[in-house]
Amino acid sequence: MKIRTGFVSNSSSSSFLVLLDERPKDVNHLRKLIFSHTVFSSKGDFKEVYEEIHDPYLSHSDDLVEGKDFFTTKAAAKYLGVPKEERVCLVSQDNKKNMIKFIADSLMFVNIEDKLLAVGYPPYPKATYGIRTPEESKESNKKWIEFHKLEKKWARTYAKFLAEMLIQQDTGKYLCKFRASDNDSALGSTVEHGDTFKNCSFWLRFSQH
Repeated sequence: MKIRTGFVSNSSSSSFLVLLDERPKDVNHLRKLIFSHTVFSSKGDFKEVYEEIHDPYLSHSDDLVEGKDFFTTKAAAKYLGVPKEERVCLVSQDNKKNMIKFIADSLMFVNIEDKLLAVGYPPYPKATYGIRTPEESKESNKKWIEFHKLEKKWARTYAKFLAEMLIQQDTGKYLCKFRASDNDSALGSTVEHGDTFKNCSFWLRFSQH
């Protein structure tokens, strides 16, 4: 028997729904869309800045950082990658139906972590444990079927609200889906749990722990 004495962690992953000004063309373009912002320089003009992103899960002490806890945005953009066609959706009135489906599918795809987002989310059926009679199993299945119907209705209602809001404010921009895990790369939990999308005007995170 082998016993591991080093650091052990349960893997987690998340999906992100992010609004970008343009459709990403390549990794460098993606990096610019997500991470760049401008600041007023000492020369009296504006300059483009790409700040490092921070892994919030690595431990710190007053005078020591254990491991590498800052990563370049270039590495993060490469990890995220340019989303495929099916993971990009144009924001427009003409594309509203596709937007609603795109957002609703995102909401249904994973568990919702942010409880504020889940306003109106239907309560889970009461769990039953142990040996059940055929009648009890049938009743339990019936409750779960009804729950999933309510969940789909909730997702579509919420997606419709978000689509209308985005069309009013951000027509011509693009919704993109990204996924990140805390152990898929040398970046650790940076992309999933860090401030990856802080410069984006709109983004939602869905946990898939």
